[in-house]
Amino acid sequence: NTNPGGGALQQTFGDMYIGEFSAGDQLIWSTKFEPAAPEGNNANYPSDIAADGNGNLFVVGQIDFDATPSNQDKFPTGGGLPIAVLGDDGFVAKFSNARALTWSTYIGGSKPDYCAGVAIDPNTNEVIAFGTTSSTVGEGFPILGQGAGDDGSLNGPSDLFLAKFANNGTLLHSRYFGGDNREFTDDYLGHQGNGVFVMHNPCNGVAVGAGGNIYISGSAGDGLPTVWPFPPQWYFPNFSGGASDAFVAAFASDFSLGYCTYLGSSKEDRGNAIAYTDIVGDVRPAVVMVGRTENFSNNYPTAKEFPDTYYNNSFLGGPFDGVITRISFNSTVVTTNEPLLPIGSVEISPNPAISTLIFSMDDNYVGHQGVLTIHDIQGKLLITQSYDFIQNQSSVDIQHLPVGVYIATL
Repeated sequence: NTNPGGGALQQTFGDMYIGEFSAGDQLIWSTKFEPAAPEGNNANYPSDIAADGNGNLFVVGQIDFDATPSNQDKFPTGGGLPIAVLGDDGFVAKFSNARALTWSTYIGGSKPDYCAGVAIDPNTNEVIAFGTTSSTVGEGFPILGQGAGDDGSLNGPSDLFLAKFANNGTLLHSRYFGGDNREFTDDYLGHQGNGVFVMHNPCNGVAVGAGGNIYISGSAGDGLPTVWPFPPQWYFPNFSGGASDAFVAAFASDFSLGYCTYLGSSKEDRGNAIAYTDIVGDVRPAVVMVGRTENFSNNYPTAKEFPDTYYNNSFLGGPFDGVITRISFNSTVVTTNEPLLPIGSVEISPNPAISTLIFSMDDNYVGHQGVLTIHDIQGKLLITQSYDFIQNQSSVDIQHLPVGVYIATL
């Protein structure tokens, strides 16, 4: 342990460590970070680290507990936050700018849970944790103010989750994100002696952009709730096949889903990390995702923007190729309490509808372009249709939809 200012945890054991280096590559501070006794605990994994505008550090990862209740209190928590429910739990920990442990908390339930990434909202210094869970609410996973598009239920064997903490450690929002199949962050093989074991992906799959919008990337099977207002030609609402597709999704600051698209081929594709970026001369928000695609997956979506852009649209060899994808969004994601049109300016009828849905609008909007979308109650996009509103009424055929409850948005 290197302890220049009283901030290091003086532990003599531990799998996890945190190190800080100067711009001149000198070690400034380091500490081990681990449950307080090695017996009874298995492998523990740090996965990501981020700093806020005041120089505080935030670390996330997973603590692997056995079934002994006495082991729950051996992780160095602080700030009066919850201890673990039995099982593998994610954790979030804050170190002050003096590198003292300020607070830490588990997040999870009785099934395996894992924090894969952390990002800081530059406007509020709120902490966004991102990961994978197999725990339902009934099994102890905390869901709080989850945002539009999430019914608070685990779908399939695992879902991704987002959790927002105040800088003091108070849980503000949390939600599931996924479909009926498995969604996950990537795994990779680690080595210990002659043994091989699976370790979780240390890449950061979450970023925060303008206005507190949250962007994530990961891997998913069929059934992801895809959506894209005014969808571009390249938008991919459907699963492409193989073991998994990569995806990119964007949320408002209240965790309401605004955008989601698959990015995949007929082979296995995975999304590993994402970063928010500003583009010179382009006012639209943009992100860059990096991931991988399986051998000979020559139908992964590729595009070349400028003549001098580095570009390769065919598989290069080996079991996987890396992929880099930049996406521009139509706009920032608005929260659900900020309607785009005044109340009463749009009417969708009849309700219930049998074969045709009619939508009409105020005369003020005649001559404008618009998009009608219909989702099921799980958030999966079923119909998207663009219109040039030359009159104040139009319709869409819905007779192919089975009997059920749907959400129509104009």
